[in-house]
Amino acid sequence: MKKLFWLSALLCLAAAAASAVSLAIDPAWSEVAFNVSNFGVHSVDGRFDTYTGKIEFDPQAPEKSMVHVAIEAASINTQTKARDKHLKTADFFDVTKYPQLTFESQTIEKTGDTYVMTGTLTIKGHAQPVKIPFTFTTTTTNGKTIVHAHGKTQIDRHDYGIDYGNNFSVGKMIDIDLSVAASE
Repeated sequence: MKKLFWLSALLCLAAAAASAVSLAIDPAWSEVAFNVSNFGVHSVDGRFDTYTGKIEFDPQAPEKSMVHVAIEAASINTQTKARDKHLKTADFFDVTKYPQLTFESQTIEKTGDTYVMTGTLTIKGHAQPVKIPFTFTTTTTNGKTIVHAHGKTQIDRHDYGIDYGNNFSVGKMIDIDLSVAASE
């Protein structure tokens, strides 16, 4: 009887593991973008061009999925070379000392037709909890699962040790806009 119990438990674990799919984020179809106020009269749009990520996706229970993203800080791109060079210094991202920004999810909750992912965002060695409301769709093409997700959030740059200037010259709050495509 004991053997039958353990065999049943192992089969249940194997079935649960089989339903999860490991997906890689495809940078060609994804974007990590941001927007910040500048001198109170206009804003700066930017993005990070180099990043990798993995999603452990459970199509039967998306709220059990896990997300990991690593962003190369030196890939910051605001379409202005002088500004990008300054953003890479210790005044902002200090890319020599902190080459990556990372995000690790902890929970995903369904709220109506949307989801909220809570995780830890680490910038310049400062780790802070972040909530990202998002929507997503899945498709299956030639037996491969493809996930398309879109989410937005806002962070306080001072929480991450980005204290350059005052809140007028560089806005305190940074809007983050994520568009992600991931597949097997």
